[in-house]
Amino acid sequence: MDASGEAMAKPVNLFVLYRSSMAGWEPPNDSEIVDDATRQKVLDRIIAALSHAGYVIEPDGPFPTVRNQLEGRIQLKQTLAKLRRKWRYEKKNPPVPWQGPDTPR
Repeated sequence: MDASGEAMAKPVNLFVLYRSSMAGWEPPNDSEIVDDATRQKVLDRIIAALSHAGYVIEPDGPFPTVRNQLEGRIQLKQTLAKLRRKWRYEKKNPPVPWQGPDTPR
């Protein structure tokens, strides 16, 4: 499971972990469903390890809605396909500039 985070430029060793990056297990277990309780257990272990190393950990954001890596990749492909359709449509049918009351005719 990937867990992204970043070290912040603060006087304390502050490290922010992004819950939204914790989609599920990596291959070969990428189709296995991961619930929020499992994600929280993994996050707690990461926090314990980094805290032991002297970092102050701040989890950020909610867990992702996907239940596994495979589902996440499918959702990403669907979102990209939807955006490509929108861009093609906008390219063929450019938006009309707004005509306000002060616009010269």
